[in-house]
Amino acid sequence: MRRTLEALQNPSRLKIVAILALLYFVSGKLSIEMQGNVNFSNIGLFAAEGFALAFALYFGRWVWPGIFVGQLLLALSNGFGLFPSLMVSTANSLEALLAIYIFSHLDFNTGFTRLKDLWIFLFVVAGILQPFSALAGNLSLWIYGMLPAESILQSTLAWWFGNSMGQFIVTPFLLIFLHRYKTINLLEFFIYGLLFACFIYIIEVVLELHNAFLLFGITLPPVIYVVANKGLAYGLALSTAASIVSAFTVSLGVGTFATGDIVDSTINFNLFIFALNMLVITMGILFEERMRQESLLKQRIEEALHENQEQQIMLMRQSRLAQMGEMIAMIAHQWRQPLNNLSLVNQLLVAKYKKGKLDDKTIEEFKVNTKKQITLMSTTIDDFRNFFKSEEKKTLFDVNEALETVLEMTQAIFTTHDIRIYYERAPGHIVLGTQNALAQAILNILNNARDALIEMSPKDARRSIRLALHKENGWVVITVEDNAGGIPEEIVAKIFDPYFSTKKEKNGTGLGLYMTRMIVEKQMEGHIEVCNGPEGATFKIYIREHARDTE
Repeated sequence: MRRTLEALQNPSRLKIVAILALLYFVSGKLSIEMQGNVNFSNIGLFAAEGFALAFALYFGRWVWPGIFVGQLLLALSNGFGLFPSLMVSTANSLEALLAIYIFSHLDFNTGFTRLKDLWIFLFVVAGILQPFSALAGNLSLWIYGMLPAESILQSTLAWWFGNSMGQFIVTPFLLIFLHRYKTINLLEFFIYGLLFACFIYIIEVVLELHNAFLLFGITLPPVIYVVANKGLAYGLALSTAASIVSAFTVSLGVGTFATGDIVDSTINFNLFIFALNMLVITMGILFEERMRQESLLKQRIEEALHENQEQQIMLMRQSRLAQMGEMIAMIAHQWRQPLNNLSLVNQLLVAKYKKGKLDDKTIEEFKVNTKKQITLMSTTIDDFRNFFKSEEKKTLFDVNEALETVLEMTQAIFTTHDIRIYYERAPGHIVLGTQNALAQAILNILNNARDALIEMSPKDARRSIRLALHKENGWVVITVEDNAGGIPEEIVAKIFDPYFSTKKEKNGTGLGLYMTRMIVEKQMEGHIEVCNGPEGATFKIYIREHARDTE
């Protein structure tokens, strides 16, 4: 009580309590009068209970005075005595507090975002809240002589049914609206409801449709369309408009549900709007769940793409570092001969100086020879720098040029390990792409073949690699085959995976063949295959053939 009084000292909260009291009184008055009697034991929809439960679940326990005051005014205005009015008001207020307690201890979302929320709501209302309210209210009326004992059961059932329908219809609509009103166009929302209300009125009254099943069938398509395209809140605007119009026609004794018997009319009307509202909520939840799943999937795809892009960048950096290591090793092998030559020329110069035979001819020969060797070393640096330079624009080039560039750079290092590369130039194999990128892809394959030959073959064995070119159904096919014995069958399918390496003990990065595949597929728009041939592994790169005069 103290917390409630403190809450009511807040002007905005006091305003909400006053609004609830007014809504409770007005909606309750209309519900009772539309059914043609002035007691609370009506079998018809009692909208006031729906407002009470919605406000309690959305705002919290401090709104109970609004329920109490609204119910008290409603009871007094319909001729109830003060004490029975107070007891009924107390019972309904306790029902709201009970609802808050129960729903707070269940896995229930007041925004109705899952079908589970709907099932929980229906069970608690029909199985707990309304049995409590109906029994407490009718016992209050019996205690004060307003209800005979023989009518308690019938009155309790009618109270339970009418109040349950009020909460089934009004509470979900209000809760869903309150949770979503910031995301909807309010003017459009009310226009949708108004137009649909006119549509239902024309069907029921003007066209005098008296078949409830046919009315349901006519009503369903536009409601489903609006739910699917505009959302659950808009769908409930339509079903609520249909409920209001149908309730109005029942009170007038006209329309689809005018059977002559007010009880039958009321029951049929209640079942119609219950079925329509539950279908709207169920379909709306399913549509929104699908949209959330699609949004979540899209978000995860975007995150995965972003993560994949970052990983690709990281792999490229690691690959570049690995290539730099390869480049340094190849430069070292290329420089070995020029350095040996420089060492010999230097020794010759020193020897002649010591013997006193240093003349102009010797100095000139020294100058020419050293310049030649230094120029060769400088050219080697430029060649490797250009080889590893990234190319952005695709051009037409002959595959032979890329192969010959690789072979020139790797000749020294392969010769050091007694590996012979067999290659016969086959001109006319024109492709579109980046020449340096293809050359790097071939280099990665050759380096893997070199490592396999060194590891698998004895030093005195015949170590060889064969390079070949041919055309096949519009493709230029580059074949690289070694005689190192092949790849174990259990890992053939994994060798193009990133970080997969059989050379861990030799600092293998597992990126060479992965980057080769990326280059072939992304930059050359081709594909690569691997299999075991008669003597060793066979790699085949397929790239679309182009003519020189086409881009």
